[in-house]
Amino acid sequence: MGGLAAALLVIIFNYLSSTGGFPPNPVYGCFACLSYLICGLVAVWHYTTEHSLTLTGGQGIVLGLLSGVFAGAIAALVGYVLMALGVLPGPEQMIEEMERSGILDQPGSSITKRMLEMTRGPIGLVVSVVQGSVSGAIMGLISGAIGRAIWKKGEEEAA
Repeated sequence: MGGLAAALLVIIFNYLSSTGGFPPNPVYGCFACLSYLICGLVAVWHYTTEHSLTLTGGQGIVLGLLSGVFAGAIAALVGYVLMALGVLPGPEQMIEEMERSGILDQPGSSITKRMLEMTRGPIGLVVSVVQGSVSGAIMGLISGAIGRAIWKKGEEEAA
């Protein structure tokens, strides 16, 4: 549940970021990354509520980590499908818009262009899933530890 909640928020913020004009609104991008904090919090809250127990620190971290990996992979897969359907702009459209707006004339913009070109096709899907899973894992383990400290529902479960 935590992973699905975070994936939904990431997709919404990515949509708002990519459709708000160019350059994309960085605030929505930041909110998309911070949405991964939701996954561990929701996962630990739901687990401790359903089972009326307190998790150990390691269990909270693992639960947050797994929900973060799940959220990152789901958000990347759904984002790829939305790009294929034309709901989200694909890499080609982003590059064209950046060229029109003059962003790619700035120093260091070749790196941005190469990164966008990497997200094309099936290789782009793999890169997106790995990147989303790693980001989700890092933020998920942090939020799992925080959630474990917040929600204590009964006896601490043995390790």
